[in-house]
Amino acid sequence: MADTQLPKPSPPPRPPQAAGSSPTPPPHRVGLSGAPNRQPAAAVFPPAGQSPTVAKPPPATRRGNLRPGVVVRPLSAPPPGVVSASTASQSTAAPNQPVGEADQVSGKAIVAGPAAAKSLTKPPAAQPVKPASPSPGQLPGPTQSSDQNKPIIPAQLSDQDQAPGLAQPAGPNSPPRLSSLPGLNQPPAPNQPTGPAASPLGPDAAQPSFAKFRRSPLRFLPWVVGGLVALVLLAGGAWAAIRFFGGGSSSLLGGPGPSPTDVGEPGSSSVQRQVVPGTKTTLVYWGLWEPDQALRDVLDKFEEANPGVEVEYVMHNPRDYRERLQTAVAGGSGPDIFRFHASWTPMLSRELDPMPGSVMSAAQFEQAFYPVVRQQLVLDGRVMGVPLMYDGIGLYYNKDALAAADASPPRTWADLKALAARLTIRDGSAVTRAGVALGNADNVDHFAEVIGLLMLQNGADPANPNTREGQEALRFYTNFVTQDNVWSDQLPSSTVAFARGDAAMMLAPSWRVHQIIATNPDLNFGIVPAPRLGDRPIGWATYWAEGVNAFSDNKTEAWKLVKFLSSAETMQRLFSEQSQIRSFGEPYSRVELADNLAANELVEPFLSDAPFAQGWFLNSATHDNGINDQLIRYYRDAVNAVIGGSSASQAMTTVEDGTAQVLRQYGAE
Repeated sequence: MADTQLPKPSPPPRPPQAAGSSPTPPPHRVGLSGAPNRQPAAAVFPPAGQSPTVAKPPPATRRGNLRPGVVVRPLSAPPPGVVSASTASQSTAAPNQPVGEADQVSGKAIVAGPAAAKSLTKPPAAQPVKPASPSPGQLPGPTQSSDQNKPIIPAQLSDQDQAPGLAQPAGPNSPPRLSSLPGLNQPPAPNQPTGPAASPLGPDAAQPSFAKFRRSPLRFLPWVVGGLVALVLLAGGAWAAIRFFGGGSSSLLGGPGPSPTDVGEPGSSSVQRQVVPGTKTTLVYWGLWEPDQALRDVLDKFEEANPGVEVEYVMHNPRDYRERLQTAVAGGSGPDIFRFHASWTPMLSRELDPMPGSVMSAAQFEQAFYPVVRQQLVLDGRVMGVPLMYDGIGLYYNKDALAAADASPPRTWADLKALAARLTIRDGSAVTRAGVALGNADNVDHFAEVIGLLMLQNGADPANPNTREGQEALRFYTNFVTQDNVWSDQLPSSTVAFARGDAAMMLAPSWRVHQIIATNPDLNFGIVPAPRLGDRPIGWATYWAEGVNAFSDNKTEAWKLVKFLSSAETMQRLFSEQSQIRSFGEPYSRVELADNLAANELVEPFLSDAPFAQGWFLNSATHDNGINDQLIRYYRDAVNAVIGGSSASQAMTTVEDGTAQVLRQYGAE
């Protein structure tokens, strides 16, 4: 970031003076506190309308109003007083609050006027007056302080769609920190006095016939001091804006700021690392689901291994995140690294930087991750992102409800359909406990993923949905309500209903586990892979990846961080850290680590489907307001139309037209 030089204020033009008249006294200045700072009148600067007072000698010795041997000369005034400044402070907010900063500016400027001169019989030796120097850490002008907040994961469920650790509002992005601000060490103005002026008359100098009043350069002193105060305030305001939008601390002429030895946060496992002055690079990393405490240890280790590189992690609110991300990148203020949903790859084709071969080769990438990753994160033969986690769709079931029915978890859709009818409890025609939360779009959290899975398993192409296979998938789904009556729109949302025991089964991603446990820790439930249609296994994948900003100035360092985070060692450390704040961490995206979670009954069902999972643009809770949300709206209308009596063929005709339009809009044909 180029330094910005603040202009120095120049004194206003002095009004012309009549010959022999007294100079106009300086105006009163008003300090930052609002009270006027009055300049004490000096002998050489009398009040307006009066002449300088000169001692009268005896009449016998007058010569042009001067007595021989007496010299009248102006005395220099002491420099203005010190302007004190408050030092900047920075505090760390609660780990789950979004980054937000508030800067306060306060301070007072005190200007000391010239001292009154005295008439002396003999001219004394000039005594230089030393200007008061600010103490270390003090500056002319105010400084600011900042606080940071980060999003908090809600402890309880609501009926609205939420993702794991759904964040409350986030804060802005952060430009690199500055260790100092320009424009504070300006040279003195040409007319600004730097010390007591030497007497223009010496003891042996010839005496003039009349001692004329000399104009002291100190007449500009109030303007110079006022200009310096304004300069400091302008510089402080610029610094406050940088701190507000970028965070971090800055060192101002010896004030608090980063030193050559950068120390990790208190309580973290980081150790001191030597940073070469002038070569520090700050990587801005935008995340969604993980608070800083889940990543801090890993990021500290990366910084230790890469002296001169610092990572600033910012947890964002997922709502409107995709649009904020693209707007920031287009405006030149985007992050260096960011999290994005795998299905967003076509939408972010301009913002994503292709992975260089130094991170991993194409063969290594294909071997390290599940096949669906190659399907979704490779664009025109180039890898556009690297996943740090994997997720899919699993069947949640209430163990007590199935035990009471002497039933086992279903493995096929036919088994699920039959078991749901047995588990449903009704009061007349009203469903009081649903056999399974399926059949409509109003209160089934992940109806879009279920319909997408049914279409893929039935051989339909979601890009061309108006086929016999696509229509069958839509009818099969809506029959849970229209024919089987095992679910009702009078019940709460599917996740809430399952957590309360009002639904015996539901389909959802792994992150819903955390919300269920937070809502009802005593619920006895289990998870199995999603039901199959026939013998061919097909699962549904919905996961997030890390990408690098194609317009970043730090792409080399950013890809080093992505490589570090996606290593098997780091993934295991991340899973361990995340498991300290919730039931389990993000499931591994690396195939080689799947066996490490084979004993975890809440995670293993999702990974068992991963080798043959597929994905498409029907993913709930991405909040992208783009390709996923727009296509989901078409399927929502189709489900409601069929429930309302329309044929699946008519409903799918509208879906097909809308699908073609959305795919074309986002370059995903």
